[in-house]
Amino acid sequence: MSKETDKISVRDLYGDLHIHTIEGSDDAKHTLEDIIRSYGRIGVRFIAVTDHNTCLSREDINSNPLDSNELLVISGAEVDIDEDGELKAEEATLEKSKFTIASIHENADESTDTRLLKAIKNPFVDVIGHPGRYCLNHEIDWDTLVTEAVKYDKALEVNLLTLQKIMSGVKEDINLFETIEILGKDAISSISDSGVLISIGTDLHNNRIITDNQNVGFNWRYICELADLLANAGIKSRNIINTWPIDRINLWVESHREQIV
Repeated sequence: MSKETDKISVRDLYGDLHIHTIEGSDDAKHTLEDIIRSYGRIGVRFIAVTDHNTCLSREDINSNPLDSNELLVISGAEVDIDEDGELKAEEATLEKSKFTIASIHENADESTDTRLLKAIKNPFVDVIGHPGRYCLNHEIDWDTLVTEAVKYDKALEVNLLTLQKIMSGVKEDINLFETIEILGKDAISSISDSGVLISIGTDLHNNRIITDNQNVGFNWRYICELADLLANAGIKSRNIINTWPIDRINLWVESHREQIV
């Protein structure tokens, strides 16, 4: 990373902050063991296991023989935001999660902005996941979303699963930034100066990224492309939480939990 420009590069990215496993997600393809083995091969420092509305216990993670100090596993969760902006996970899951992504997966309509803004204010939430993915008939108020994320020190996600689909030709005619679903075309110019935090996650489910015979280099290719994209947009490395050491991420999450009343 250049100190003069503070531009992100793939070398600055230490971990993947959105991963699903067979152990916790019905629609996942890979076991935690598969993931640890594959990410370990390319020197990733940490991953966040964020299964749907559930959180793997530390016992589940620590019992994995491949878990080691070389690859730290954050026990997190991806939690649905309901139509009223509440989190659908049980309180025990929210209390156990050490990294919580709140996402809308259905009924993304004119109520989307209100739901996302309410989730941002929730002290159990750290990241807003793929904020625009399901908004086919509604344009998100990106300026307000960014402003509130900065105010409450929360991160907005750039989701690699969407980027993979674009680069594979599924949506090749759509503007790349818009379809990454965080940096809408009207917000690109202001986001780099806003100080909003960004979280990068592959959203690994059942996509053919990890195999028995290959490491996740294929997956990391997309992250390389994304790093270039963010750099060209003027996004600063210090505002991307994947570049932070794990201790700083933990303290950041704890600062949100301290607001629980």
